[in-house]
Amino acid sequence: MTNNNNEALKDRLDNRDVSEQEQEEINAWMKDFHEALTCECFGSTKSCKYKYAKIDGKYYLRDTTQYDVNEHCHDCRIVNEEGNTHHGCCDMEMCAACGGQFMLDARHGEIELLMELPKGVQLERGTNEKDD
Repeated sequence: MTNNNNEALKDRLDNRDVSEQEQEEINAWMKDFHEALTCECFGSTKSCKYKYAKIDGKYYLRDTTQYDVNEHCHDCRIVNEEGNTHHGCCDMEMCAACGGQFMLDARHGEIELLMELPKGVQLERGTNEKDD
């Protein structure tokens, strides 16, 4: 998935300075983003099986620290327990690379969800990781 100069459009949207055509482009980009991050296990498992994210060419363990107060997540229906990963495009997940809301994060040009890491790849330290 590629971000095509959406940061400038996002800034203009935040300032409510967009044309109807630009709004349509933003809506199309958000729909594509949502579809690209929706996993096949969405809404049906205790935890998403995609534990890793490749963000702008770097590999991260996905955030497992954000939960709401219900038994199940209000958005993706995972069981709210420490260590469970939200399904792709859930509004509860924070971006491991920058700490922003993962599903609406326009700061990154490439985001891919992965079940396993490629051999030899080292994980980057994510914003969700605590110091030892």
